[in-house]
Amino acid sequence: MARPGLTRHRKFLRLAQIVASEALALGHLEFLWESAYEVGSPECGTSAEVEAAARWKGSPGALTAALVECGFVDEVAPGEFEIHDFWTHAPRYVINRAQREAAREQRGVSLSQIRREAGKKGAAARWQEQGKQVASDGNRMASEWQIATTPSTQHGKEERESTSSPPAADAAPSWPSLTLEQAIGIWVATCPHLSRPRPTERRRRQLAARCRDAGFVDSFRDVCMRIGRSRFCGGHSDRGWRADLGWLLERPEAWVKVLEGKYDDAPQQLALGPAPISADPYLALALGEGGRQ
Repeated sequence: MARPGLTRHRKFLRLAQIVASEALALGHLEFLWESAYEVGSPECGTSAEVEAAARWKGSPGALTAALVECGFVDEVAPGEFEIHDFWTHAPRYVINRAQREAAREQRGVSLSQIRREAGKKGAAARWQEQGKQVASDGNRMASEWQIATTPSTQHGKEERESTSSPPAADAAPSWPSLTLEQAIGIWVATCPHLSRPRPTERRRRQLAARCRDAGFVDSFRDVCMRIGRSRFCGGHSDRGWRADLGWLLERPEAWVKVLEGKYDDAPQQLALGPAPISADPYLALALGEGGRQ
């Protein structure tokens, strides 16, 4: 839901002027925000997806262009859009849900795993209740239920031993490690023209979650170097958007897109030369490579 005073803000008034209706401007914004709140992410996807979420029926691309012009949506990559300052204005329930999900990721437990466990417990409870009902009827199913749920003494002992003493290797899964200080050192060395990140607890949690993604740690240096060479990531676009470490850690798919070359300079941009990159001795310390760049 829009914040109080939105309809008096200059950005809203400009959007209402473009779509020729304050009611339509407010309605399109509410639909777009509601869609983002549901998934808990500022990402809107392509222009077509932005306008579908906002229920736009006009000329394709017109509403997206208006939203970008007015500052309600940012183009974070060519053809990819997200809501401007989403986490600053998101309702408290959306923020709380995102924090709970981040905490679950840090513990290595996803929401889908929690739901699966809950489903198993519910199924077990229903099966137990069904067994009790069958037993009370005194029919053949009662005998089968009793046999199935009353194992022998030896079998029960083996089952208790197997469940009470799990293998140590399964109890402590490990992932490649990368400390936030190391990540900041690599970022500063490879992207010196971008903002220097601060070591916050939020970023520490996000990095711990990303380190569990296969290949993230091994490719982190290459990803940062690609960002440092990219003119788009350095602010050379119509919107002037600049990449930062928080963006890379907060969006799980960002580093994959960088590796796939989505942010690499186009051929006509290569003629301008790469974005400036300066050597930083902290990179060698962060990587433990004895000064090799």
